Amino acid sequence: MGTKLLQMKDEHDHEIHP
Repeated sequence: MGTKLLQMKDEHDHEIHP
């Protein structure tokens, strides 16, 4: 319940950062 959240945040971060 930590790696999944981190991966999701990472993906969002990449989307936010062009």
